[in-house]
Amino acid sequence: MSDSPYHDVATARAARGVRLVLIAGVPSPWSMAAKGLFHVKALPVMPVRFSPRDDELAAWTGARNAPVVVYDDEPPRMGWAEIITLAERLGGAVPLVPRESATRVQMFGLVNELAGEDGLGWNCRLMMVDASLTTGGERGFPLKLAQYLAPRYGHTPARAAAVRGRIIEILTLMDDLLARRAGSGSPYLLGDTLTAADVYAATFVAVLSGISQVECPNVRPELVPAYAWLHASVGRDVPPAVEAHRAMMFERHLPWPLQV
Repeated sequence: MSDSPYHDVATARAARGVRLVLIAGVPSPWSMAAKGLFHVKALPVMPVRFSPRDDELAAWTGARNAPVVVYDDEPPRMGWAEIITLAERLGGAVPLVPRESATRVQMFGLVNELAGEDGLGWNCRLMMVDASLTTGGERGFPLKLAQYLAPRYGHTPARAAAVRGRIIEILTLMDDLLARRAGSGSPYLLGDTLTAADVYAATFVAVLSGISQVECPNVRPELVPAYAWLHASVGRDVPPAVEAHRAMMFERHLPWPLQV
C-alpha cells in the first residue's frame, strides 16, 4: 500500500489503475482489509478521500460508502468478495485465493463470517451503535455517528441483544480452525499458505484488540473512546490463538501501526 496522501476525486477519475476510496482517520476493518490485500500483493494503489456529502464521488462510484475500488474503466466494486476477486485477478506478489475449489469455498465462507452482514465487523459496529443510543453517547460511538449508522445497518433493540453471542461464535470458529492447523506447523487459517481469510481475520480482530493512537496514530481522536469501550467489552473474549494469529499477520505481512 502506498504511503501517498489521499487524492481528490478529479485526480482519481483521471488516473488509471487501482483507486481505493477510504474514510480518512477511521479504522474500518473493511477498509483496512481491502488495503491489506493490495499491500500483501505489492500492487500499487491510489488512495482517494471519502466523504458522504461528496456528490462528485457518489456519481463516480455509485455509492455513499467506503471502501470502493475502481480499476481502470471497470465498474466500481464495493463488496468484499468483489474486491478480493479483483485483487486476485490483478496478480501481484502472492496469490491469496486458493486454487483448490473446496478450500476456496471455505475461504469465502469464512470471510463472509467476518465481513458479511451479521458477521464479526457488522456486529461490532451494531454493538457500538447500541451502546451509544442507550447511554446518550457516553459509551460506544459518538451519539451523532450512532444515530447516522443505526438506520443504515439495521439497528433494533432485538438485533442488538444478539450481537455479543454472534461475536463470540465467530471468534470461536476461528479458534477451532487454528486448533486444527496447530499440528501442521502452519500459522495460517486454511492450509499451508497465506490467504485473503488471514488478511480479513487480522484486520477485523485488530478492532477488538485495541485502537488507540499507539496502534493507529491517524485515528480520529473522537473515535478513540469508542474503540477503547469495545476492547474493554469484548477484547477479553478473543481467544489467545486468534490474538496470536492477528499479531503474526501484522508482524509478517501487514503494515504496523495501523494505517487509516
